[in-house]
Amino acid sequence: MSTSARHHVFKKVTLLLLTLVSLVLWTRVALASEPPLWQWIDAQAVTHSATSSQQSSDEEVLAKLASRLKKTSPTGLPSLRYFSFSREQLTSLRNGKTVDVAAPTASFAQVTLKSRSTNNLGVETLRASQASGDVTMSMSQKGDAISGTLVQDGQRWKLTIRGGLGIMYLDSELRSIGGKESDAIEPPVKKNLAGVTSPTFGSESNSEPPLSDEEPVVADVVAAYSLALLDLYGSHDGVVTRISDVFDAANKAYQDSGVALEVNLVDIIEVAVDRETELSSELVLDMVAGFRGETELFSHVREQTKRLGADFTAMFRPYANDGMCGIAYLGGKDDSQYIANNMVSHTSLDCGDIVNAHEIGHNMGLNHSRRQDGSGYVYHYALGYGENNSFATVMAYPDAFNTTLRLNKFSSPSLDCNGSPCGIDHTDETNGADAVLALNNRATQIGQIRERQTTENELVVVNVIGSGSIDYNGETCSADSVCQVEVVSGETLSLAESSDNTAQFSSWGGSCDGSSSSSCDITVTGTTNVIAYFIEAYDPIDLSAVFETGELNFETSRSNSWQAVSDSSAIIGEQSVRAGTVDHDQDSTLRTVVNKAGELSFWAKLSSEENYDELLVSVNGEVKKELSGELSWKQYSITLEDDGSDNYQVDFTYQKDGSVSEGSDTAWLDDIQFESSAPPTVKTIELEVIGGGWVGGSISPCPSSCSYTTEGGLLTLEVSDAGNTAFVGWGGDCRGTETVCEIEVTEDIKVYAYFERDFSIQESYNNALDNNELSFTSPVNPWEVVQTPSYEGGSALASGEIGDTEQSSLATQVMGPGQIGFAYKISTEAEKEGLQFLVNGEVMITEAGEKDWQYVSMTIPEGSHELRWLYQKDGSNSEGDDRIYIDKVTWDGALPKYVDLSLSTVGDAGAIRASKGFLCRSDCQYQFLETPDSITLFAEPDVQNGFVRWEGACQGTNLSCEISLESDVGATAIFSTSSSYTVTASASEGGIVSPEQQQVSEGASTEVTATPLSGYSLSSIAGCNGTIEGDGRTYVTAPVYSNCMVNAEFAANLYRVTFDLGDYGIYTGGGDLEQFVRWGEAAEAPQFDVTTGWHFSGWSNDFTKVTGNIDVAASYQFIEGSNKVTIDLGSGGRMNLQPTQYISDGGYVEVLLTPEPGFRVRQKAGGTCPEGEWNDNSYRTGLINDSCSLSLGFSSVLNSGSLLLILSGQEGKEEEQQ
Repeated sequence: MSTSARHHVFKKVTLLLLTLVSLVLWTRVALASEPPLWQWIDAQAVTHSATSSQQSSDEEVLAKLASRLKKTSPTGLPSLRYFSFSREQLTSLRNGKTVDVAAPTASFAQVTLKSRSTNNLGVETLRASQASGDVTMSMSQKGDAISGTLVQDGQRWKLTIRGGLGIMYLDSELRSIGGKESDAIEPPVKKNLAGVTSPTFGSESNSEPPLSDEEPVVADVVAAYSLALLDLYGSHDGVVTRISDVFDAANKAYQDSGVALEVNLVDIIEVAVDRETELSSELVLDMVAGFRGETELFSHVREQTKRLGADFTAMFRPYANDGMCGIAYLGGKDDSQYIANNMVSHTSLDCGDIVNAHEIGHNMGLNHSRRQDGSGYVYHYALGYGENNSFATVMAYPDAFNTTLRLNKFSSPSLDCNGSPCGIDHTDETNGADAVLALNNRATQIGQIRERQTTENELVVVNVIGSGSIDYNGETCSADSVCQVEVVSGETLSLAESSDNTAQFSSWGGSCDGSSSSSCDITVTGTTNVIAYFIEAYDPIDLSAVFETGELNFETSRSNSWQAVSDSSAIIGEQSVRAGTVDHDQDSTLRTVVNKAGELSFWAKLSSEENYDELLVSVNGEVKKELSGELSWKQYSITLEDDGSDNYQVDFTYQKDGSVSEGSDTAWLDDIQFESSAPPTVKTIELEVIGGGWVGGSISPCPSSCSYTTEGGLLTLEVSDAGNTAFVGWGGDCRGTETVCEIEVTEDIKVYAYFERDFSIQESYNNALDNNELSFTSPVNPWEVVQTPSYEGGSALASGEIGDTEQSSLATQVMGPGQIGFAYKISTEAEKEGLQFLVNGEVMITEAGEKDWQYVSMTIPEGSHELRWLYQKDGSNSEGDDRIYIDKVTWDGALPKYVDLSLSTVGDAGAIRASKGFLCRSDCQYQFLETPDSITLFAEPDVQNGFVRWEGACQGTNLSCEISLESDVGATAIFSTSSSYTVTASASEGGIVSPEQQQVSEGASTEVTATPLSGYSLSSIAGCNGTIEGDGRTYVTAPVYSNCMVNAEFAANLYRVTFDLGDYGIYTGGGDLEQFVRWGEAAEAPQFDVTTGWHFSGWSNDFTKVTGNIDVAASYQFIEGSNKVTIDLGSGGRMNLQPTQYISDGGYVEVLLTPEPGFRVRQKAGGTCPEGEWNDNSYRTGLINDSCSLSLGFSSVLNSGSLLLILSGQEGKEEEQQ
């Protein structure tokens, strides 16, 4: 070759090399410039980064999900990180292409896309990994939602993505299977209820099938999910991708374990059930299978499962706070065939990935581990495995092995788990654990539990949520109903909403999801589910006359509306607002909207079934206050936090549960006030209420010492709820005896309101109390001398007879130091009413219930002290004697010396107010401890009257006078006069009148309100020549020119009770089939013969305490072939069933026990029936397959075992009272 030729070749080679180098360098630059699939961002910056409404919505969904996961995570989910996501980069990614990914704790690594496929549900699945397999990623994508898994450095990270934003967190930090409760249960009914015949297979093979070479058997699954998951994951697509994600995790576990099995989602169905996630996991599992509860809600799920030939049904909800991430029926016991209807599982979707595979494993016949269950279910070795302080496989509980590591593998001695075998050979009858072998042996059966059905018609299920209805094909699906219709495949079904005046249409769900119009047309090609949502309609309600303020506007639910009612016990005026009449599982709502932060106060009264029927107060949907039971008027308040909200929707909702009514079954509200978070006003109102009454008006009601601020204007004060304690009069800046006082507030004011108290010394008390040194008074509802019971024979004192919410007090004064001792006996309502012993107003002893005589003593320090024994009743119920007793009062201090104070007024036109806390309007006698202290008296003429002068110890015309209490003393105030008369009102049993007494100026008229109690009506009212006006309860007298009396008579209401004996009962006598019963009394059950072969099992409704019209139907059981169950019930209560029941094989008896007052359910069951479980006062037996007996009973309520310290002057020791 010539030199020139060689030079020419050299130039070509050089050029080629330069070209290759440039290409390599360009490729490296190009690859290096490709950014990672996501970038980490600060969670605090997320809320400030939104550039569109869609992005803001994505942030809200992820923030809500993150908050929920943090709450349910045992560790608080500290690993959670936010990231920005390149959806465009993911969209352009193709098989064989690479992308950089990383966990929050690792460096970015390059993975290669291996596969990208879309299933029949429209879910696209992507899988990428490193060649070494050290980093793997899978994603399920539909619409804007992605759920996925990243495995890096041995850790399993979860991804949830919406739009261009995502969160990542460790799967191991999510709640998972574990704890004391087993999540694997026997099915309630050991039958194939749907009539599906499962294929029959040969006996077990002990040869181990190939782990990975054979084509996997496919088992089809229909998944269902509750409405609560829509709220949690933001959309149907969000739920679908998460469900697809957990099934992908199950299939990965099968693949990594060598199980020749794959689970395939054939449908995912939204179910209108349990939006608040309040039902237990076990109940929902039974509902899905059709065993109990509202099974019709899942009829389309069961039908779709059969039509598609799906082998399993998997239900998903959020974690229900019941300690169970999942629960499932066990299947294939002892190598038997699977029962199709029992292949049902329930999984909490916000728990860890492996929970779903674990629960379906139970369906397939796998148990937990030898430590938990002793043996497998389908075979003895069909269970999980673990090693102490190391690992647990899919089916084992990690806490059984003192570890938190659950590997995504099934047990097998052929697999490696942390350097140890993942199981024990199946030939070991005692310890064998090989779930892989068990699943491979059963794989063919698992994939053929059901066969697909061929049908001409398709099932459409319509679910109406709320008070509206849906019209279709000339038929109507009514409120809160589930309806079914069959439609020829391929035809179009038109649905249209129809709202009544109590509701308005909100939206569609299910197959009509996304339609915003009032109608929906769907082409039916398979089992179809349609959900229609209606929300309650609201109407304005004017309550300004009730609350006497126009600051707040109110509206009430159009159905079961709240109503303004006459109420003699109202806090403000003579009206309150009462919840609408509601039936079981209904509610009644009063709503107001406030446009600024502040404090909302209200008075509430309640009469309901305690712990079940309740008044809920919520702000923007979040419950702030829950009230239940028998509650008398009490003031409450809630804070509207300044969280940036434009409006605060405050709802007062009275809601009932599914059964039982107690008391008046309603709630009352009064004086709802709102005070913004503005600076305090400059004028102060000080109010002192002395005695047993209340003062309300344009202020929130005050029972004692209260302080208010105002910007000025008209102040209205009104006496309210005095009970048996008469109003004496006003003092301070209000005067006279009228129950209403109006003042124009231009400066700080002080007002006193006095109610009748008897300050006279009761000499008869000294002998009863075995004490002649101390002086005793009983200012309110005087105590009585009784001969029995007594502490040491003779007599004792008993608290006065009082009604609900009233009190009776006994008082004395001592000059300390010294030791006070006394004996007491209590016979009152347990835990609610009883004795209070107070020293200078401070409670020192409080006891309630039934307590025999006890003796107590305590040291009283130096100085002047008031000692008081008080019995205060609550708003309802009476037990025992409804009294407390005091005897043998001892005092070893100095004997007290008393001085008498005598006061009187002349002219009946004013009062003397004293700084010691009393008001005198006529002739009054008081006794005080002798002291150098002085007392100040104030002469206060009534409005439009005048003060003339003082006489006695006080002299002159000054309105105030100071006198010493070192000796007996007296004073008289003389006022100018005017005429007034007393109108007294009384009521018969069944109602109350208000006011019971009032002073009326000569020639003026007045009003008396007659209010019937629950179950009564006003039958007549007369006196003072008056007439009934307005609402039929207000009685207006004629002009009054002398003292007169008004009397109201009340009569008990009657309610209709109708008995339906059904097809198998023939009436023979006893109670009529239609009866009218007085409120609170029992109806008489009819007597009847039962058709041969049938057994009367019980009534549909309780009629032992009738409080409204009720229909009662008889229930029957077929005897032949059934198991006879005899129930023996002890005394002290009743049950909802007849003593004899006939139960089919595999069934159970569930008994609800109702104790009588003074008894409680003894939560022990005897007899020969299979042992069951208690749920409050309800007992459910185990599965019954033979005749048996059941013994249940009640026990008397014991007094509380509280400790009472007996501080005796002689003994000085402590005793425990049982």
